Amino acid sequence: MASLDWARAKRRALAMRRKKAGAESRPMSLAKVPLGASGYRGVYFQRDKNKFRAAIEVEGHRHHLGYFTAGAEAARVYDAAARDAWGAAAVTNFPLEARP
Repeated sequence: MASLDWARAKRRALAMRRKKAGAESRPMSLAKVPLGASGYRGVYFQRDKNKFRAAIEVEGHRHHLGYFTAGAEAARVYDAAARDAWGAAAVTNFPLEARP
């Protein structure tokens, strides 16, 4: 119970700090990316590195695919790894025809 109270207090403090700082005081690269969402399957924004991270989970094992400056680039790498792992049954970010 005490850990829940601590977590709630920490979230409240972070929210107040964000409210004071405002989005305009954040670096532009962080202001563009919504927290916790890249919009692509298998792509995560790594705030400490200020880059997008691509990763895929195959047979219970997570494989790191690399860090990228653009989310779409990381999504294309994820798509290639998904096609290698699951072939035509892979769920990808972009249709096969849209690839250059």
